[in-house]
Formats: sequence, C-alpha cells, structure tokens
Amino acid sequence: MIGMDSGGALWTIVMICADDALGLWRPITGFPTEREDERDAWYGED
Repeated sequence: MIGMDSGGALWTIVMICADDALGLWRPITGFPTEREDERDAWYGED
C-alpha cells in the first residue's frame, strides 16, 4: 500500500492477508517511499 501521511510524505506499507474469509489485512512494516516507480503509482503517472 502507498499513501500520504498528514505531513504530505509518501509511505510504502507492506501488508499481509491475515484472514481471507474476514478480509482482514495486517501491516508488517512501512518505510518512506523513495522509489520513483512507487511515487509514480501514487500520482497516477506511467
């Protein structure tokens, strides 16, 4: 998952499906988004 925090920084969050039947997802780790392709995905650029 890629998203913006309240300060305007982009973060990449790694998640796993903890329970498919319930649709329950859990975050595993997160880090500031630095890769250009991840930033492009957030801004809808190719």
